[in-house]
Amino acid sequence: MEKAVEIYELTKIYDGKVKALDGISFVIPSGSIFAILGPNGAGKTTTLKSILGLIKPTSGKITTLGVEPFPDGVKDASFVPEEKEMYQWITVSKMVDIFSSFAPNFSIDRFKKFADKFELTMDRKIGELSQGNRTKLYISLAFSQDVSLYVLDEPTWGLDPVMRKHVLDTIREMAIDGKTVIYSSHILSEVEEVCDGMVILKSGRIVYAGTVDDLKDKTGNDLSDAFLNLMKDGEKK
Repeated sequence: MEKAVEIYELTKIYDGKVKALDGISFVIPSGSIFAILGPNGAGKTTTLKSILGLIKPTSGKITTLGVEPFPDGVKDASFVPEEKEMYQWITVSKMVDIFSSFAPNFSIDRFKKFADKFELTMDRKIGELSQGNRTKLYISLAFSQDVSLYVLDEPTWGLDPVMRKHVLDTIREMAIDGKTVIYSSHILSEVEEVCDGMVILKSGRIVYAGTVDDLKDKTGNDLSDAFLNLMKDGEKK
């Protein structure tokens, strides 16, 4: 099994006292769709940003695509952050020009296909877009890069069911093409539909690592009920 990401005893403490991650360890296989789940404040976003080298861990070790991601970051990766923030005063078209000027392996032809699929209006200012349309713009930009690793933090936030299906179908296609997708979402039905493996975090610690099917088999519950039970007891499975 080739490994896209290896994490060992990763700890992150903010301001010398807030422990966002508490010694977590796991491996993400190459070519997989891997979910990092948990309630708000569990450490999901800190983990994703640490994998990309956007945050320096307090201790522990990370290898992403064969290299340590901090301080130089991961070049062969694309990121959709939870906060879908962009320059509010420029148009969608101008944002594409800016993004394409620095994003690695960006294809404007591929972007145009996603823009059509997601029904983006190119001449509107970003500040005029709804949350769902900002999400569609962000994922169109991210998916238009030909990279080995896609890190997606709430990639379907604000989308209707049709657009959500387009996103999930694209994620599946990426994995078929050998790309690795790391995925965080509060919509557990999506996770159950597309993910090969997952870790579930609570208060910066792993309370489950494995597959959706294994968790359901162990608990006898569907994913939502199993997740809620883990949040109640916090016992490591």
